[in-house]
Amino acid sequence: MYWQLFKLIVLTFAPYIPVNPKIRRPDPTKNLWTLECTRFESVYQAGTALARENSGFVTQLKKFYTESPAAKLLKKA
Repeated sequence: MYWQLFKLIVLTFAPYIPVNPKIRRPDPTKNLWTLECTRFESVYQAGTALARENSGFVTQLKKFYTESPAAKLLKKA
């Protein structure tokens, strides 16, 4: 159980997602593939960047779910 938790933490914060990946084949006669990228980032970094880009959308969703007629009925119940 602790090993699963440790793996989850490491995979969340370890940088392994390539940014701007390009795959090239330097020698077509051989089966060699090369991955080039500008940098690597973690799942946490990608998630926070995505949340920052869509922060307006998230606030609109919060407003919709708190001020809609269905939300007002749920508050009364």
